[in-house]
Amino acid sequence: MSDARATKGEAPRHTPSRGDDPPAARRIEALRDRDGVRGAQAHVNTAYFAWGPAFEIVWLSAPEARHSRNIRANPSAALAVYRSTQNWGDSDHGIQLFGTARELRGRDARVAERLYAARFKAYEADLDAYRFYRFRPRRIKLFDEHALGGATFVTVAVGAGGRLRWVRTESYV
Repeated sequence: MSDARATKGEAPRHTPSRGDDPPAARRIEALRDRDGVRGAQAHVNTAYFAWGPAFEIVWLSAPEARHSRNIRANPSAALAVYRSTQNWGDSDHGIQLFGTARELRGRDARVAERLYAARFKAYEADLDAYRFYRFRPRRIKLFDEHALGGATFVTVAVGAGGRLRWVRTESYV
């Protein structure tokens, strides 16, 4: 996985995407509420990702990585997507997504690989130790301070084919 970070004693891993994203790259941080191997623990993973037309997110990872094992044990997942160069006090924006994730095989993996390769031109398909994963959101929480104002969040439900339905707007100002 590109830009893999070592956490809780895990060794850094090979990074398949090299230099194909600017320093202001968007990244995801996947928060897990359960470690599928060692019991209840939160875990975070930073990864490069690509997205599809129905808000699904795909990434590449080693199946033995903690977050991959967690997904096998419990597919419930949440992601935060934002531009890492945002500055405190500026008009920030990003999304939080809540749904399920799984390792892909066969046709689904090939579709994910095409999405990933289209976004990351330096991606090389000969990474046998890695698998593609897909996250499908059920709920999305958006913040865009320029468009919505400070501390305002809009939550939508995601239906079949990526169809969105407004759920609520929250303002903390």
